[in-house]
Amino acid sequence: MRTRRQDPDAPANIVRPLVGLAVVLVVPALVITGGAASRYFSTSGEHTVPAVLGDTSLWTEAFEDDFDGESLDDEKWQADRGGEDDGIDPRQPFNLDLEAAWFSPDNVTVADGQLHLTVRPEAATVAGRTYPLSSGMVQTGRRFLVEQGSYVEARIQVPRCDGCWPAFWLVPPGTWPPEIDIMEWGDTARPERLLPHFSYIDASDERSGPAEYGPADRDMRGGFHTFGLLWTENAVLPVLDGVPYPEVQAVDDLPEMGMTLVMNLSVKQAARPEEGSQMLVDWVRVWTPLGHARADASSGDPAGAAPRAPSQLRHRYRRPYDQAVGERLEAAGGITLTG
Repeated sequence: MRTRRQDPDAPANIVRPLVGLAVVLVVPALVITGGAASRYFSTSGEHTVPAVLGDTSLWTEAFEDDFDGESLDDEKWQADRGGEDDGIDPRQPFNLDLEAAWFSPDNVTVADGQLHLTVRPEAATVAGRTYPLSSGMVQTGRRFLVEQGSYVEARIQVPRCDGCWPAFWLVPPGTWPPEIDIMEWGDTARPERLLPHFSYIDASDERSGPAEYGPADRDMRGGFHTFGLLWTENAVLPVLDGVPYPEVQAVDDLPEMGMTLVMNLSVKQAARPEEGSQMLVDWVRVWTPLGHARADASSGDPAGAAPRAPSQLRHRYRRPYDQAVGERLEAAGGITLTG
């Protein structure tokens, strides 16, 4: 997470749900290997398994936060970039030359059952540069790593504000690339930017996207929407409000290591967003196949744990899961499941 060098200001294309066009999503049988099971933040079953995943009996909730407390849960999140790598100022933006806001934990609040990431006029010199604004971010760090085989989703409202650059994404702790951008906008104030974009950057810095996705006749800013990602051994597939978009999925050179979950509200340089602009998060959830043994991410202090080897995280899906997902995706977008 040293830097994100991709400027999403010019997405390649707008993508709509496919109807009547066959797209192959290969999801083979499940084999689990790896270390001891780590702690689960929720196994209560209080939340409904997303319909896109098919048979609810095959999934369990591995991580959740409904933000129903009075402050950020520091057992799940940290509100800065601390612990990522030696030499990283925990306040610095992800793109030093492209952004106008540094990250302040004071701009991360929990109220009314939601996480608030807020932009404020507050200048500071960070990493040798002076930024006129402050904003907010959260990451799971090594407290919880999203693994291959997971479905991750969050219900988020992005603001319309000049230069605002909201993102919901995954990246390995302590290194970059790879990176999976589940949801990102380059500038939410631009009238033509109705939709989020998805992109994937592999470990060699080869990129898939950015590509806008979603219903072309709807503005996805200013209201709550559920952004999801299904990450299998064969594809990383974005889902928006329960609808999968396989036409923008990435299928080559996919990551195998565990990845930190990040949400942030950045601001592009020279922008002048309205003071108090906020990205709101209603909830975040991560689902894994029932019986999946998670490799231990903590070994004591979660902030000091080393990233796990890819061999610890390899697994595949069971045939009942294949059928359930295939039927759901075929109904949503004319997708043919093989494998």
